Amino acid sequence: MISDFAQFMIGVLRSAWDMLNGSSGWMMFSFMLAGLLHEFMKPEKIQKTAIGSKKVRGVFWGMLSGSAVPICSCGTIPLGISLYYSGAYLGPTLAFMISNPVLNPAALLLCIGLLGKEITVIYVIT
Repeated sequence: MISDFAQFMIGVLRSAWDMLNGSSGWMMFSFMLAGLLHEFMKPEKIQKTAIGSKKVRGVFWGMLSGSAVPICSCGTIPLGISLYYSGAYLGPTLAFMISNPVLNPAALLLCIGLLGKEITVIYVIT
């Protein structure tokens, strides 16, 4: 009984190690890309973009950029908070955070595959 559990745990640890080894290259690439974006996307630059606008145009661009980023709702919150702290106004930041999990490319492809094109169009409009 104990040896079965030990074998199971060894198998779990081996699988976790294999997954970590398989994804380590992508993780390093992602960390480097995030570091470069953090270094070159200064708050002044974000403030000058369309997302930094207080007008309706800023809300529209916040919604449009949120729908283009394929992140789940768990990643939207930290990204929205960093946008806000780096100088984006609240309206465009909230538009980004609301549109991201609803209209991202992965959600739309999944919706097309599961529900069909007609229902997906209704989903996007509403």
